[in-house]
Amino acid sequence: MTAGPADLLVELRAALSGTGPALLPVAPGAPVPEAAPVEVPRGVAAVIETSGSAGTPKRVALSADALLASAGMTQAYLGGPCRWVLALPVHYVAGLQVLVRSIASESEPIVLDPGFAAAQMIDAVASTGRDPVALSVVPAQLARLVEAAEVDPAGAAVLARPVGILVGGQRAPRQLMDRARELGMRVVSTYGSSETAGGCVYDGVPLAGVHLRVDDGELLIQSPSLADGYLGDEDRTERTFLTDGSGRWYRTGDSARIDDEGRLTVVGRLDDVIISGGEKVSLGLVETAVRADPNLADAVVVRAPHERWGEVPVVVAPREVDEAGLAALRARIRDELGRAAAPDRVIHLPSIPLLASGKPDRRALEALAARPIVRVSAVLLRRSSDGRALLVRKRGSALFMQPGGKPEPGETAAEAAVREVGEEVGVVLGLDRLRPLGTHRAAAANEGGHDVVADAFEADTDVGAVEVAAEIEEAVWVDEAQARLLPLAPLTEAVFVPLIGARQR
Repeated sequence: MTAGPADLLVELRAALSGTGPALLPVAPGAPVPEAAPVEVPRGVAAVIETSGSAGTPKRVALSADALLASAGMTQAYLGGPCRWVLALPVHYVAGLQVLVRSIASESEPIVLDPGFAAAQMIDAVASTGRDPVALSVVPAQLARLVEAAEVDPAGAAVLARPVGILVGGQRAPRQLMDRARELGMRVVSTYGSSETAGGCVYDGVPLAGVHLRVDDGELLIQSPSLADGYLGDEDRTERTFLTDGSGRWYRTGDSARIDDEGRLTVVGRLDDVIISGGEKVSLGLVETAVRADPNLADAVVVRAPHERWGEVPVVVAPREVDEAGLAALRARIRDELGRAAAPDRVIHLPSIPLLASGKPDRRALEALAARPIVRVSAVLLRRSSDGRALLVRKRGSALFMQPGGKPEPGETAAEAAVREVGEEVGVVLGLDRLRPLGTHRAAAANEGGHDVVADAFEADTDVGAVEVAAEIEEAVWVDEAQARLLPLAPLTEAVFVPLIGARQR
């Protein structure tokens, strides 16, 4: 159904009591899924449509008993019934569970408007007065609450009132959780899935009635909140849910370890292990290590194909990392996790694309990381006699991420490429004469679908007539006015031409 939370709450009460049909919530405005089931097994109250790690759609069948068991375990953890604030989509299990917990607590949820706003959440919590209240959010929403509370003491005081702020959907950065706790927020890191009817492990400890074990590195969960299985997919159900002498277990597909005190640490997805240069690398471990840097606390690590190593880890972050920063990051990860785990590169995006659930859109990021990269080195050879500059660009190799041949001692790969440019136009450019202008990524891929990255340098020189070698992509004399208009495809004008103009003024 596509009804709003208020109408869905009415229908959900009926489904949980057995007096109404099962529900298959869908996103607002979305069409009813193709081949939506008309009938479900007796006892099923809700069907959550989600995707597996390979992108294959799954329809998770949840009984009323499983949903209410999950709600009851959370209620017991928080110390009793409370009022809930709904800030998550109800077609995901985390949002649906807010409604189930509200029904179990015999209270009405406070429903926030779409497009999460910290101020509205603060107002919603404040409106509950002295009543116990709880929230369920994803890390991106928690970040907004923390940022608001850090500049608003009154708001911070309100956000310290909830008996619990459940944070799930993905692993929250440790620094973010620490900042929230310093503000007095009772944040709880949750782990679970649609197959467990929501979170069933809080702050690494299983809720009452939940049991964990690790078989061959894979986490298995036993809980009264387990799903019945996958609607219309008996094979997947048999592969994912197993029954042995100790009961029924859900195979999570997550790599995990459990310490002597029973505390769970999820390392990552088993299918997120890549083979790089013949060595196994857990992208989850790499991501955890990368996020230990406060500047990369919200970075995402994905796989990317590599002609030499097979696959490599790539970091996608909303903050730029320069060459020195990347070298330091690679060295740290290499020391902690081994050579093959060192990130190949960092891709900067203005923001990390998210799914409606608040999780990073890893498939979109993997597609971005898989795009071939053309590296270009450019050098502006400035002639002082008339103020003109000779712009020379040389296309590099996508395989080695650098143009040109082997760097000489003390050179970076980009500097080596610029030196080659100079040699090919008959000008000797020593490193002491090169002034880096920075590394620039084109705003979009070129017409061949390649990402374009330019390492730009300038040097004063007395260049005369130049015969351009065949390997050089482009060499042209420009003055300031021409530089502003020069089409530099495949590099975009927005990235490179303003750079030239700015340096010539």
